[in-house]
Amino acid sequence: MKKLSLILLGALAVTQAAQAAPASFNGFYVGGQLGWTQRKDTTNIPAIQDTITGVPGGNVVIRNAALNKAKKANGLTYGIYSGYGQNNNGFYWGGEFSIEHTTANKNTTYAQEPTATQGANTVKGSFNINSKYERGVVFGITPRIGAVIANENLIYAKLGLEFSRDKATIGHTDVMFAGNKLQSASTSTKSKNQVVLVPRFGYERAFGNVLARAEYGYNVGGKIKSKDVSVKYTAHVVKFGLAYKF
Repeated sequence: MKKLSLILLGALAVTQAAQAAPASFNGFYVGGQLGWTQRKDTTNIPAIQDTITGVPGGNVVIRNAALNKAKKANGLTYGIYSGYGQNNNGFYWGGEFSIEHTTANKNTTYAQEPTATQGANTVKGSFNINSKYERGVVFGITPRIGAVIANENLIYAKLGLEFSRDKATIGHTDVMFAGNKLQSASTSTKSKNQVVLVPRFGYERAFGNVLARAEYGYNVGGKIKSKDVSVKYTAHVVKFGLAYKF
Protein backbone atom coordinates (compact mmCIF):
# COMPACT_ATOMS: atom_id res chain seq x y z
CA MET A 1 0.00 0.00 0.00
CA LYS A 2 2.83 2.34 0.88
CA LYS A 3 4.60 1.60 -2.42
CA LEU A 4 1.36 2.15 -4.33
CA SER A 5 0.85 5.50 -2.61
CA LEU A 6 4.38 6.59 -3.54
CA ILE A 7 3.84 5.54 -7.14
CA LEU A 8 0.53 7.46 -7.30
CA LEU A 9 2.09 10.56 -5.74
CA GLY A 10 4.98 10.40 -8.19
CA ALA A 11 2.64 10.02 -11.14
CA LEU A 12 0.55 12.95 -9.91
CA ALA A 13 3.64 15.14 -9.55
CA VAL A 14 4.84 14.27 -13.06
CA THR A 15 1.36 14.95 -14.49
CA GLN A 16 1.15 18.34 -12.77
CA ALA A 17 4.62 19.30 -13.96
CA ALA A 18 3.76 18.25 -17.52
CA GLN A 19 0.60 20.33 -17.40
CA ALA A 20 2.22 23.38 -15.85
CA ALA A 21 5.45 23.54 -17.87
CA PRO A 22 3.90 24.08 -21.35
CA ALA A 23 2.11 27.11 -19.89
CA SER A 24 5.44 28.90 -19.29
CA PHE A 25 4.87 31.12 -22.32
CA ASN A 26 1.06 31.27 -22.29
CA GLY A 27 -0.68 34.56 -21.57
CA PHE A 28 0.04 38.27 -21.33
CA TYR A 29 3.42 39.72 -20.37
CA VAL A 30 5.05 43.13 -19.94
CA GLY A 31 8.73 44.02 -19.66
CA GLY A 32 11.62 46.33 -20.37
CA GLN A 33 14.61 46.05 -22.68
CA LEU A 34 18.06 47.55 -23.11
CA GLY A 35 20.43 47.08 -26.00
CA TRP A 36 22.96 48.39 -28.50
CA THR A 37 22.43 49.87 -31.96
CA GLN A 38 25.06 50.02 -34.68
CA ARG A 39 23.75 52.30 -37.40
CA LYS A 40 25.12 53.26 -40.82
CA ASP A 41 24.11 56.79 -41.78
CA THR A 42 24.57 57.69 -45.46
CA THR A 43 24.58 61.20 -46.93
CA ASN A 44 24.02 61.59 -50.67
CA ILE A 45 24.43 64.84 -52.62
CA PRO A 46 24.70 64.98 -56.44
CA ALA A 47 27.55 66.69 -58.27
CA ILE A 48 27.11 70.47 -58.45
CA GLN A 49 28.07 72.81 -61.28
CA ASP A 50 27.15 76.48 -61.23
CA THR A 51 28.17 79.41 -63.43
CA ILE A 52 28.64 82.89 -62.00
CA THR A 53 28.25 85.56 -64.67
CA GLY A 54 29.20 89.23 -64.75
CA VAL A 55 32.60 88.67 -63.15
CA PRO A 56 35.57 90.75 -64.41
CA GLY A 57 37.79 88.48 -66.45
CA GLY A 58 34.96 86.20 -67.56
CA ASN A 59 32.43 83.77 -66.15
CA VAL A 60 33.42 81.60 -63.18
CA VAL A 61 32.36 77.93 -63.19
CA ILE A 62 31.99 76.36 -59.74
CA ARG A 63 32.17 72.56 -59.56
CA ASN A 64 31.84 70.17 -56.61
CA ALA A 65 32.02 66.39 -56.80
CA ALA A 66 29.10 64.18 -55.78
CA LEU A 67 29.01 63.01 -52.20
CA ASN A 68 27.85 59.50 -51.27
CA LYS A 69 29.44 58.55 -47.98
CA ALA A 70 28.46 56.62 -44.88
CA LYS A 71 29.57 56.69 -41.25
CA LYS A 72 28.73 54.47 -38.30
CA ALA A 73 26.66 55.83 -35.44
CA ASN A 74 26.54 53.67 -32.30
CA GLY A 75 24.33 54.11 -29.27
CA LEU A 76 22.01 52.62 -26.70
CA THR A 77 18.45 51.53 -27.38
CA TYR A 78 15.93 51.19 -24.56
CA GLY A 79 12.21 50.82 -24.06
CA ILE A 80 9.25 48.78 -22.86
CA TYR A 81 7.22 46.02 -24.49
CA SER A 82 4.11 43.97 -23.90
CA GLY A 83 2.50 41.05 -25.67
CA TYR A 84 0.49 37.86 -25.64
CA GLY A 85 1.40 34.34 -26.67
CA GLN A 86 0.34 30.69 -26.66
CA ASN A 87 2.27 27.41 -26.77
CA ASN A 88 0.37 24.79 -28.78
CA ASN A 89 2.23 21.49 -28.52
CA GLY A 90 5.60 23.16 -28.98
CA PHE A 91 4.50 25.67 -31.62
CA TYR A 92 4.45 29.21 -30.24
CA TRP A 93 2.46 32.11 -31.68
CA GLY A 94 1.80 35.59 -30.38
CA GLY A 95 2.22 39.31 -30.92
CA GLU A 96 4.01 42.27 -29.33
CA PHE A 97 3.80 46.04 -29.01
CA SER A 98 6.79 48.16 -28.02
CA ILE A 99 7.88 51.75 -27.38
CA GLU A 100 11.58 52.50 -27.81
CA HIS A 101 14.17 55.24 -28.19
CA THR A 102 17.82 55.29 -29.26
CA THR A 103 20.84 57.49 -28.58
CA ALA A 104 22.46 56.63 -31.95
CA ASN A 105 21.78 60.07 -33.46
CA LYS A 106 25.16 61.50 -34.42
CA ASN A 107 26.42 64.47 -36.42
CA THR A 108 28.56 63.63 -39.45
CA THR A 109 31.00 65.95 -41.21
CA TYR A 110 32.54 65.58 -44.67
CA ALA A 111 35.22 67.90 -46.07
CA GLN A 112 34.64 69.13 -49.62
CA GLU A 113 37.03 70.74 -52.13
CA PRO A 114 35.11 72.54 -54.88
CA THR A 115 36.91 74.18 -57.79
CA ALA A 116 36.40 77.61 -59.37
CA THR A 117 37.49 77.89 -63.00
CA GLN A 118 37.88 81.17 -64.88
CA GLY A 119 39.38 80.77 -68.30
CA ALA A 120 42.56 78.71 -67.91
CA ASN A 121 42.83 79.31 -64.17
CA THR A 122 41.44 76.90 -61.58
CA VAL A 123 41.37 77.55 -57.84
CA LYS A 124 40.47 75.04 -55.13
CA GLY A 125 38.06 75.97 -52.39
CA SER A 126 36.90 74.37 -49.17
CA PHE A 127 33.83 73.82 -47.00
CA ASN A 128 32.26 71.11 -44.85
CA ILE A 129 28.99 69.22 -45.31
CA ASN A 130 27.23 68.51 -42.01
CA SER A 131 24.38 66.01 -41.71
CA LYS A 132 22.41 64.23 -39.01
CA TYR A 133 19.62 61.64 -39.04
CA GLU A 134 17.51 61.60 -35.87
CA ARG A 135 14.98 58.89 -35.07
CA GLY A 136 12.10 59.94 -32.90
CA VAL A 137 10.24 57.79 -30.38
CA VAL A 138 9.65 54.41 -32.05
CA PHE A 139 6.37 52.48 -31.82
CA GLY A 140 6.65 48.85 -32.89
CA ILE A 141 4.16 46.10 -33.62
CA THR A 142 5.07 42.57 -34.63
CA PRO A 143 3.78 38.98 -34.79
CA ARG A 144 6.00 36.41 -33.06
CA ILE A 145 6.28 32.71 -33.88
CA GLY A 146 8.66 30.07 -32.62
CA ALA A 147 9.37 26.67 -31.14
CA VAL A 148 9.25 25.76 -27.45
CA ILE A 149 12.02 23.36 -26.43
CA ALA A 150 12.00 21.44 -23.13
CA ASN A 151 9.01 23.51 -21.97
CA GLU A 152 11.05 26.51 -20.76
CA ASN A 153 13.08 27.52 -23.83
CA LEU A 154 11.67 29.50 -26.74
CA ILE A 155 13.42 30.17 -30.04
CA TYR A 156 11.45 32.72 -32.02
CA ALA A 157 11.33 34.99 -35.06
CA LYS A 158 9.57 38.32 -35.55
CA LEU A 159 8.81 40.42 -38.62
CA GLY A 160 8.10 43.80 -37.13
CA LEU A 161 6.98 47.21 -38.31
CA GLU A 162 8.33 50.35 -36.61
CA PHE A 163 6.65 53.76 -36.75
CA SER A 164 8.47 56.99 -35.90
CA ARG A 165 8.64 60.69 -36.70
CA ASP A 166 12.23 61.18 -37.91
CA LYS A 167 14.21 64.28 -38.71
CA ALA A 168 17.16 64.93 -41.05
CA THR A 169 19.37 68.01 -40.79
CA ILE A 170 21.86 68.92 -43.51
CA GLY A 171 23.93 72.03 -44.09
CA HIS A 172 27.31 73.42 -45.02
CA THR A 173 29.87 75.82 -43.63
CA ASP A 174 31.03 78.98 -45.46
CA VAL A 175 32.33 78.19 -48.95
CA MET A 176 35.80 79.72 -49.17
CA PHE A 177 38.10 80.37 -52.15
CA ALA A 178 41.54 81.86 -51.60
CA GLY A 179 40.44 83.33 -48.28
CA ASN A 180 37.28 84.86 -49.76
CA LYS A 181 33.76 83.77 -48.85
CA LEU A 182 31.80 82.81 -51.93
CA GLN A 183 28.72 81.49 -50.11
CA SER A 184 27.54 81.78 -46.50
CA ALA A 185 26.81 78.78 -44.31
CA SER A 186 23.27 77.39 -44.33
CA THR A 187 21.28 74.59 -42.68
CA SER A 188 17.94 72.98 -43.51
CA THR A 189 15.80 70.47 -41.61
CA LYS A 190 13.06 68.13 -42.79
CA SER A 191 10.85 65.74 -40.82
CA LYS A 192 9.02 62.67 -42.07
CA ASN A 193 6.76 59.93 -40.72
CA GLN A 194 8.62 56.66 -41.28
CA VAL A 195 7.40 53.05 -41.40
CA VAL A 196 10.29 50.57 -41.53
CA LEU A 197 10.62 46.78 -41.60
CA VAL A 198 12.68 45.07 -38.88
CA PRO A 199 13.09 41.24 -39.01
CA ARG A 200 14.35 39.75 -35.74
CA PHE A 201 15.13 36.43 -34.10
CA GLY A 202 15.85 35.60 -30.48
CA TYR A 203 15.95 33.23 -27.54
CA GLU A 204 13.74 33.45 -24.45
CA ARG A 205 13.99 31.49 -21.19
CA ALA A 206 11.19 31.08 -18.67
CA PHE A 207 12.02 31.25 -14.95
CA GLY A 208 8.56 30.72 -13.53
CA ASN A 209 6.65 33.88 -14.43
CA VAL A 210 9.83 35.78 -15.34
CA LEU A 211 10.87 35.72 -19.02
CA ALA A 212 14.44 36.64 -19.98
CA ARG A 213 15.43 37.14 -23.61
CA ALA A 214 18.24 38.03 -25.99
CA GLU A 215 17.37 39.27 -29.48
CA TYR A 216 19.02 40.40 -32.72
CA GLY A 217 17.33 42.52 -35.37
CA TYR A 218 18.19 44.19 -38.67
CA ASN A 219 16.49 47.50 -39.41
CA VAL A 220 16.25 47.89 -43.20
CA GLY A 221 16.17 51.65 -42.62
CA GLY A 222 14.50 54.78 -43.83
CA LYS A 223 15.41 57.79 -45.96
CA ILE A 224 14.58 61.47 -45.85
CA LYS A 225 15.05 63.44 -49.05
CA SER A 226 14.89 67.18 -49.67
CA LYS A 227 15.23 68.13 -53.34
CA ASP A 228 18.31 66.19 -54.52
CA VAL A 229 19.84 65.72 -51.08
CA SER A 230 19.10 62.59 -49.03
CA VAL A 231 20.08 61.15 -45.66
CA LYS A 232 19.30 57.52 -44.83
CA TYR A 233 20.20 54.84 -42.31
CA THR A 234 20.27 51.08 -41.72
CA ALA A 235 20.98 49.41 -38.37
CA HIS A 236 21.96 46.24 -36.53
CA VAL A 237 20.34 45.99 -33.10
CA VAL A 238 20.99 43.65 -30.16
CA LYS A 239 18.58 43.77 -27.20
CA PHE A 240 18.21 42.09 -23.81
CA GLY A 241 14.80 42.01 -22.17
CA LEU A 242 13.19 40.98 -18.92
CA ALA A 243 9.41 40.54 -18.65
CA TYR A 244 6.79 39.31 -16.19
CA LYS A 245 4.05 36.96 -17.40
CA PHE A 246 0.64 37.29 -15.80
